[in-house]
Amino acid sequence: MPRLVPVFGHRFTPAAPSPSGSPVISAWQTDIIYCGANLLEYLADEYPLEQGRKTLSPISVRAPFWSRFVEAANRAEST
Repeated sequence: MPRLVPVFGHRFTPAAPSPSGSPVISAWQTDIIYCGANLLEYLADEYPLEQGRKTLSPISVRAPFWSRFVEAANRAEST
């Protein structure tokens, strides 16, 4: 299982050799979701300079192991 690098609290990004622009993942026990398409989007959404929360951009970079885990969990919840 690839390691995660802590960003803040229970938010993480995949460690190297993960591709540049990897998503930020919230991992709390078995609840694992995307929090941002990349670190810049996560920070802009978590600490906005303007009022209003934007929607999550599509995830363009898949993180080995973790993307499969998040997507499989979300498919199971929607059925």
